[in-house]
Amino acid sequence: MQNWSLDSHPILNKFRHLADHIKPDPNCYYHLFLTPPYAHPIDKNFDPAMYLYFSKESEENILHQYKNPNVTFEIHGDQIKSQNGFNCEFTLHILMSNLCTGINSFSYTLDELDDDIYRHVPKPANMKKIQEIFKSGKDAKLSRAFLNDINDPELNEALSQIEHCFFTAEINETNRKDFADILKNYISTVSSIVFDLPQFKQLPVATKRELNYLIFNAITEQCHYQLLLSYNSSFTKENLIAQENTRNYTGTSLSNSPSNSPSLKKEEMESAVRHLHGILHLPSPSEMIDCIVKFFDRVVAALPGVEVAADDILPAICFAMTRDVGFGSHVVSFFNYLSDIWPSCGLDDRVTYILVTCSIAASHLSIKQKKPKQPQPSQVTAPEPMNKQTEETIGLLEDLLSLV
Repeated sequence: MQNWSLDSHPILNKFRHLADHIKPDPNCYYHLFLTPPYAHPIDKNFDPAMYLYFSKESEENILHQYKNPNVTFEIHGDQIKSQNGFNCEFTLHILMSNLCTGINSFSYTLDELDDDIYRHVPKPANMKKIQEIFKSGKDAKLSRAFLNDINDPELNEALSQIEHCFFTAEINETNRKDFADILKNYISTVSSIVFDLPQFKQLPVATKRELNYLIFNAITEQCHYQLLLSYNSSFTKENLIAQENTRNYTGTSLSNSPSNSPSLKKEEMESAVRHLHGILHLPSPSEMIDCIVKFFDRVVAALPGVEVAADDILPAICFAMTRDVGFGSHVVSFFNYLSDIWPSCGLDDRVTYILVTCSIAASHLSIKQKKPKQPQPSQVTAPEPMNKQTEETIGLLEDLLSLV
């Protein structure tokens, strides 16, 4: 699948040379605004400092131009509104943001906008449609209809081939992995065809990623139930062990519950578990993944304290998974399925981290417990994660925490 990033953006490329000479104020937050491809600066000799803005701790919502602080924007959420120094009032949208750290500890946020600050350019006709479908609740039918409406001969042939393949396929325990690979190959093929078309070349990076997600959504839905059932059959033994452990798991506790482990905020944890209810029966992988992301965010919110430690997340995830017995019955096959069909690049890196983390938590639940030699008067001890796996997970979660 096509992987899109802001690394080669013309404003950022020029700014990297300038950044070496900037002495940042530690009491300021810096934003480098990046234009979408259809609105890149026309003048090759443009000054990248014109796109650098900063805000002060005392007025975080006001952005000042680095070269002329009297030129200002007001920022609220994902919108910036012109204030002083402009000929007219206008509002721009921030499509995506990435934190960037240069030399001399100069940190700034890369903000991709939907227009240029200094000249206004019409958006591509299909950009709004892609954004609307992406925000519509991950409806696979809308994603598939969008691809069909492109009406490109090569794309139509590929879509017909995919439909025929999965309509006639007999997916089972022995070939499930092969079909997961076939599925990902089809996703990459369609992505390459779509982004070779002229009407999609000028889209912003954020919208290209959304289009990638639409492609993933449209294709994975076509064999969703067949493939999921084959994974359930393949991991029957592991699912049974996880289900047994689910009934006995005491790795952590809710607030007001007796335990030696750190307590979790009860309301947030209950909110997290609600996202698992009925998740096994959702009609597409995209809808399942959407619920898992919300589940993960609520689990992190349930952890006590302001700063969340990476080694607290894994047991909290395990504990939350055990609160829904129905989900625990297929937790291992569920996450193996999603991890196998999720592309390694081209989609949201944060979602990738979440899926990997939850998959490791599910594998911990599938470790068979050793029965204690002597009866224990208290609750059954939770299965201990494998040391090597836990160490690798902690490192991964440290990266994830910067994205949460």
